[in-house]
Amino acid sequence: MASSTYDSQNRSSSLVIALYAIWIAVIGAERVDFFNGTGPFILTPFLVFSPLLIVFGAIASVVRQKSIPLVIRTENNVIQLAVMLTIFVGLVGVSVFFGEDHELGIKRYILLVMNISFVALITALISQTGEYKRVLLLGGYLGISFSALFSIIQVMNWLSGSQIIVPYLSVESHTIGVLVPRPSGVSLDPNRGGLLVVIYCFFVLFFSTPSRTRTFFLSSGAVLLISSLSKSAIITGLIALAVILFNSRIRSTLRFENIRKGILVSAVLVLAILIFADWGQISSLIDYEEVLTERFSADETSSGGIHLSLIIRGFDIFVDSLKNFFVGVGFGSAHTVLQDFYPGNKYANFHSTYIAVMVESGFISLLFFLLIHFLPVLRKTSFLPLLLGIAFFNIFYQLILEPAFWLTVVLSWRNWRY
Repeated sequence: MASSTYDSQNRSSSLVIALYAIWIAVIGAERVDFFNGTGPFILTPFLVFSPLLIVFGAIASVVRQKSIPLVIRTENNVIQLAVMLTIFVGLVGVSVFFGEDHELGIKRYILLVMNISFVALITALISQTGEYKRVLLLGGYLGISFSALFSIIQVMNWLSGSQIIVPYLSVESHTIGVLVPRPSGVSLDPNRGGLLVVIYCFFVLFFSTPSRTRTFFLSSGAVLLISSLSKSAIITGLIALAVILFNSRIRSTLRFENIRKGILVSAVLVLAILIFADWGQISSLIDYEEVLTERFSADETSSGGIHLSLIIRGFDIFVDSLKNFFVGVGFGSAHTVLQDFYPGNKYANFHSTYIAVMVESGFISLLFFLLIHFLPVLRKTSFLPLLLGIAFFNIFYQLILEPAFWLTVVLSWRNWRY
């Protein structure tokens, strides 16, 4: 009887861990829309799965403890995070009422509150299992696997030359013009897709033991990252890797020779593609010079040039008035001051998290955002490489509404070790 009870509890624990890992793997899966394109927004697995998992996880926690805990025990730094998040969310909420587009601002604000709340609650439930390493590792494996599957489908769709329609899924591939595909995994954007791969690779690297499995998944992640052609995501990965290699405390916990093996395998895979690909056929489809120019040019009409212009515009708007300095132009109202950049685009933004928070919600909101983001760096968190990499990514991309970003931040505040 005791053995049967133990087996039942073990199966229940494995199920809970598997569900948490799946949640991590689909946290950025925008290519899945349960509204099937007919709703007012994309109903992602994160929005559907999170409240269900919170209820399930809470019930599982009560069953495991055989009582309803009257006191929630947590680390002091997590309480500090909760206070700062509450203040930050409150300040952003105030800014909504000073914006010109209240409807969009309120919608985006609700999404921000949901993202932060879901991530915070589920991370707390994961910590109660005492199996966070297994959850993050399995989430990393599944995340890389899902990204690879969706990327392969997107490339096949591009090669077929026809639009494949799959219910509830978006499978079209981004391209540089019509020149080359940019598979983005489960995300609708290659930059966010590349960042997700970096996060999943970090989980695999830090929470698994050296093995061929780890080498395979890290190598696959490197190939996915390069194929996204995302400058921001690739540099983010390189920054995280540099911190790992040059920080003796972090490096000592990992098998350095296995990291080098993963890099070597990735390099061999890329080299094999370069050698054995039918470049005669591919050259008829791809203008390499134009691709390189588009990706690395700093011209004002290129991606990098536009991002730089948006950052300069953001500072100009920020210092334009005391109102803009303290409460911003209103959360969700950035498009109202960027119509010369993106005429008629209701979702235009500054393509920088720091500039977006500063311009839309004011200096005090930016201050709390920076404290939330960077205080774990001073405390030598295990997630230091990932935080510093994402700090760079946030300069040229807007992540404030990305649950994967908030997951990384919340994880970095907990006293979790690899």
